[in-house]
Amino acid sequence: MNAPSDLRVEYRAVPTGITVPSPRVSWRLPDGSREQRAYRIRGDAGGREWDTGWIGSDQSLFRAHGGPPPVSGERVRCAVRVSTELGTSDWSAPLTWETGLLAPEDWVASWIGPAETEVPPPGFRPAYHLRTTVTLPGPVARARVYATAHGIYELFLGGERVGDAELSPGLTAYRDHLHVQAHDVTGLLQPGEVVFGAILSDGWYRGRTSYHRLPDGFGDRTALLAQLHVDYEDGTTAVFGTGPGWRSAAGAVRGADFFDGVEADLREELTGWTLPGDVPGEWAPVAARPAVAARLVSSPAPPVRRVQELPALSVTRLRRDRHIIDFGQNLAGWVRLANLGPRGTTLRLTHAEALRPDGDVDTAGGTATLRWYSPPRGIQGDRVVSAGELGEVFEPRHTRHGFRYLRVDGHPGEIAPGDVTAVAVSSDLLRTGWFRCSDERVNRLHEIAFWTYRNQECDVPTAEITRETSGWTDWGYNVRGARLLHDVSGLSVKWLADLAADQWPDGTVRNYAPDPLGPGSLTARFAIPHGQAGWGDSAVSVPWEIWRAYGDEEVLSRQYASMTAWVERVARVARENRHPARRSARP
Repeated sequence: MNAPSDLRVEYRAVPTGITVPSPRVSWRLPDGSREQRAYRIRGDAGGREWDTGWIGSDQSLFRAHGGPPPVSGERVRCAVRVSTELGTSDWSAPLTWETGLLAPEDWVASWIGPAETEVPPPGFRPAYHLRTTVTLPGPVARARVYATAHGIYELFLGGERVGDAELSPGLTAYRDHLHVQAHDVTGLLQPGEVVFGAILSDGWYRGRTSYHRLPDGFGDRTALLAQLHVDYEDGTTAVFGTGPGWRSAAGAVRGADFFDGVEADLREELTGWTLPGDVPGEWAPVAARPAVAARLVSSPAPPVRRVQELPALSVTRLRRDRHIIDFGQNLAGWVRLANLGPRGTTLRLTHAEALRPDGDVDTAGGTATLRWYSPPRGIQGDRVVSAGELGEVFEPRHTRHGFRYLRVDGHPGEIAPGDVTAVAVSSDLLRTGWFRCSDERVNRLHEIAFWTYRNQECDVPTAEITRETSGWTDWGYNVRGARLLHDVSGLSVKWLADLAADQWPDGTVRNYAPDPLGPGSLTARFAIPHGQAGWGDSAVSVPWEIWRAYGDEEVLSRQYASMTAWVERVARVARENRHPARRSARP
């Protein structure tokens, strides 16, 4: 008989760095089976083997794996066998995962930040380079790196970028918990001197956020925490982490923000900074950052990645130095632009969802709800100065725009369609639903819905991709449609933890979560009242829908306090804050 398939631990297929105390396993029944009668799990964790024996149950989702308590940095393997109406199955292919750093004492690295004498003004805050050099005395058998940040980071080892995740560590309720990313970096390390480094920018932590576009919501200093664990072939081990020996410098990216865009001068690129030896730039010792009280945990959500690339469909030259590029599809992400012109050429990039009647881009859709400031590079704007190097490319990985059209100002020559590519950047969710019929208009409508959800799913469920970066609570309305197209279980569970962490003491659910400003802040009643019916109801409706769709009962127990706090708050408001006219009309 066939074996169970599609095994997962928690919400991920092959997670690295999981910190869940008691991981749960899910599987799909063998082909042709309709009813499970019992299951059995056997496995191995660091040489500690187990076998649950047969457990009578018709449940195949979120079952306790049955093994011993996890140990930090441990590799775990398990396989599943089931009994169905067709008989006893074969053993499944093994499911493998790795635990992360489970206890605070596992961290020997310390928090560091760039050497800023004072905080630069919003819109003009660089993406800083941080680096150190470590020496590996012999061949490496196994290596893992664990990292998180206050801001957005990209990690580098041995001259290569680590992993393919973008906008890490994502948007979280930073005061309560921080998500740690773990990577297998064995293939990046060779004996000798190796540079361990990162690029760090504001991101959601101290960048502009939400409809108010206020900076410094969670703090005014960025920080990095990273730790490298190396097992050598001779059986010895070593641990390297962020600390006082690191140095920092501003590089080519002179400004990076979700709303203000990216400004880069490629003439200031710190060439060779990921390799040992002297590098250009004004390097200074990093600043120590205080340890955080937030819990360091793994995320149940899949990472944000480049999920698709779209070529330019057309390039129109409106005038001598202005080009309009059409990608044929509205998306959230950025562009990758080559052919930047001679050295010193300044290009201004403007992203938009529509064109005006004259053929130029229409940026009205990205205008802020509250128009109290002007982005330094214009609405959804980036700026780049060319270094004139062969093969030079501009790709602003520390921002995210919503657009179909791109305007490039300042290029002295021609931009060809092959010079520019749109990169869709969103949570890398497993697609689970498709639709097609005989009417192409309906097919196109469905495709629009698919892109709408994909664009909005970026570590948190966002709203308008041109004007917002927050996890708006209208996800309570949208989750039913989204789950028809993607597996949104991990994304939703991750976001619900943020919502609960930032829920106000009186049970109020703000209109977005995580909340960069906190209870009683300036904008609590500024422009948009919080705790609204329908929006705050997501505290109840989303966990309920996730249980209905994915069968995870634990999400209901985890969210129960949040759910009841919201319901009690609504009941209290109905009792005590009823409008006087309605109160007097009561019989």
